[in-house]
This record gives sequence, structure tokens and C-alpha cells, in this order.
Amino acid sequence: MSGGVLKDPDRSHVVPFCWRSTIRDIVEALVAGDYELKVGVTSASPIPPVIAEQIRSQIADYGELLSELPQGEEAWERSAAQWMDGHWEVLLDLWTAESGHSDLALSLRVFETGTSYRFEIDSVHVP
Repeated sequence: MSGGVLKDPDRSHVVPFCWRSTIRDIVEALVAGDYELKVGVTSASPIPPVIAEQIRSQIADYGELLSELPQGEEAWERSAAQWMDGHWEVLLDLWTAESGHSDLALSLRVFETGTSYRFEIDSVHVP
């Protein structure tokens, strides 16, 4: 079902266009303080409380307010998605109100589920 999404185990590629809307929704939920994705992003798994607390703590410790991703390609230029034997590992730079592009990154996994994808958030951290 990969639908144009590359399953290349040898190198990473920018986040595919078909995932961007969902990832934007995930970032918007984090910006709003919904660290468990309780409000719900349709194709994203809820974030377990312990991981949600780690995400909240990482963002708080960073000391800047998380902001939505900028429109256009700028948000995706330094993103990475790589096939890893059954799923894609994704790393995406995040943005803050104070600095714009930040050192924070969103780490998630993407799984094929028949005719769609399921997104699982791993962390927000400074790589």
C-alpha cells in the first residue's frame, strides 16, 4: 500500500506529502498541550501517559513555546523518513514562538494499516 512512500532501508527521504496533514495535526495537538493526543488525531495512536509526561517535560525544559509548523516546504526540508523493517522512522524539526526553527525534534513511527497509515509518537527531544 505504500502509495508512493519509499521503503528504502538504505537512506532517508523527506516526509511524504500524504503524511504531512496528520503530522501537522499531531504538532498542533502538542502546541495546545494535548500531550496524550486525547482530543484525537484520527490516524495517530494515543500517547501513553508516561511518554506524554516526558514530552511535556522536554518542551518545558527547552524553555520556549512550541509553535505550529510553518506553511510550505520549509517545515519539511530537514525532515527524515526511513524504512526500518516493518515501519518508517520519522524525525521532524519543531518550531518555537521565540526562535522559529528550533533544536527540538518530533520522533515517530509510521505503520501501514491496509489502505492507510498509523502514526505512533516516540518522543520530543533535542537530538
